[in-house]
Amino acid sequence: MAASSSNPVQPQNQQDVVSSIIKTGEELKPAGKYMNFLKEKLYLLEDRPVDFDNFKVNGFDIEPLINAQGWKKYFEILNGPIYS
Repeated sequence: MAASSSNPVQPQNQQDVVSSIIKTGEELKPAGKYMNFLKEKLYLLEDRPVDFDNFKVNGFDIEPLINAQGWKKYFEILNGPIYS
């Protein structure tokens, strides 16, 4: 099987590829979608840890599935301390 040598495709210069992605100056324009609300109405919503025991009591023993997929460390991080 012979490779075709007529008109090979040249890869673009890396700088050209990056500069076509990055928007600067006049190219940056807001979308015009804004929400009006008072800052006083904002409140902090703290995340809650994943409670495997609660799942198990309610008939969903998902902890073995999490362990089998290697996600145990991830959930330990999620269930770590929360700083407000």
